[in-house]
Amino acid sequence: MSAEASSHHVLSREYNVKEDSDVFSDYHLRWSADLDKTPKTSTLASKDAVRIDYSQEYNGQPPPTQGEWSLDNSRTIKTRVRRPWFTHLEGTTQDHYARISDEIIAFESYMRPTLAEDTAFQLSITAMRKIIIEALPFHIVSLHGSRSTGLASPLSDVDISVYPKNPGNNYLRKHQASSSEEKKATAVRILKVLKKTLDYSGRFRKNIIVHASVPIISTIDTHTGLVYQIQTLTPVAPSRKWTMKYLSEYPDLLRPLYILLRQALLMRGMTSVQDGGLGSYSLLMMIVTAIRISPEDDNLASQLLQILEFWSKQDLYVAAYGAECGLQFHKSYKTFSVKTATENPYTQGMDVIRRVQADRPWLLCLQDPGNPMNDLGKRCTRIKHIQSYFAAVLDSIRDYVHHSHIQSEFTKAPSNFSGQSSNKPEKGILDHLIDARYDTFRAKRKTLVKAGEMLDVFERDERTRNSQRIWNEMLDRSSIYDQP
Repeated sequence: MSAEASSHHVLSREYNVKEDSDVFSDYHLRWSADLDKTPKTSTLASKDAVRIDYSQEYNGQPPPTQGEWSLDNSRTIKTRVRRPWFTHLEGTTQDHYARISDEIIAFESYMRPTLAEDTAFQLSITAMRKIIIEALPFHIVSLHGSRSTGLASPLSDVDISVYPKNPGNNYLRKHQASSSEEKKATAVRILKVLKKTLDYSGRFRKNIIVHASVPIISTIDTHTGLVYQIQTLTPVAPSRKWTMKYLSEYPDLLRPLYILLRQALLMRGMTSVQDGGLGSYSLLMMIVTAIRISPEDDNLASQLLQILEFWSKQDLYVAAYGAECGLQFHKSYKTFSVKTATENPYTQGMDVIRRVQADRPWLLCLQDPGNPMNDLGKRCTRIKHIQSYFAAVLDSIRDYVHHSHIQSEFTKAPSNFSGQSSNKPEKGILDHLIDARYDTFRAKRKTLVKAGEMLDVFERDERTRNSQRIWNEMLDRSSIYDQP
């Protein structure tokens, strides 16, 4: 099946997600409270069913761009501020589905850190490591999150774990026997020691200890503007291993699709786990799950449309999902006991996580491949808004393609950012995903680039520096964070 035929097949499938065909024309005016008390009747039935509490039920609606990304007064915002990735579009085409792939690739290229930005990050993380080792000399500094997997954008937070180098048996036994509150208290004491050193360094500002389920220090590098999240409670999670596995399994698909959807949700305030949003790792596993359960052709346009349709149509009251197994299984109102250790761990995990939450039966149930007993969707209380948003985006792409808007844009041959004649359109097919204000984002990137170019600000010594030496130092510094 050709890419165009496959994508057309996805676009032509029937689904009843919304009633208003102009959902995007005024959806920013119809953003409702998160808890709309509209009851929904569950399709599950069982004589052993628990009593369901619908007090937290709500209707999902597509969220608008927020904060620095908001498109209020959008008529006065220039194209170069709303769609800076257009400068990365290579060539033109009137094939709608090839154009979707081109826009995804262009956006992914725009969001990839430049050499100067990566240099600034490497020098910043080196400075942070020196401070941590000074405060906690017998600890290992481990980089994790998107910065360790290649999924980071230029301004992504820097996630660090700090834990003892060679913990003795007494320490391990005491740590394992401690309650969760005792572990948190220990973590906070360590973070307070680190905070004093950060305060004294003068390089990092807004050093705040966040007393969350996993206590962290949040701090900002004054030279680069990069935000750090430092925690001591757990070492690097197995999520990095599985992220790298799937990136190698889908080398041409996963990163561009993740960067696109992650940024779209970020601009709408849907990525903060503490606020009921969808975490980065959970989003990545949702993409992998959709690819495995409902595979399409290996092109970006087909896969994007399939992912949007798959998750917008799922009945989360009934279904649960496993990324590694590529399975969709039923939720249950019954409690299953964990069986013998010889059984498949993913099967055991399914029996544990498939249990319906009485007060939130609509939550996403998504098995973590790195820990089959962990449900990646249990804290995503805004999943209905995300589903509704995916449905609206898919519908907007269908309307755009079916009415041949893209062809008319090419026919007009509008001017480019410099005012010269150009074949690049003034609108994008993916506007409802990534059309936003990028002026603040661009200003922060300029600060990062400047920091990467002014190396003497960070390294006050008399050594001669050339491009090859900088590159070798970057490789050496990167290897530090791959230590077991």
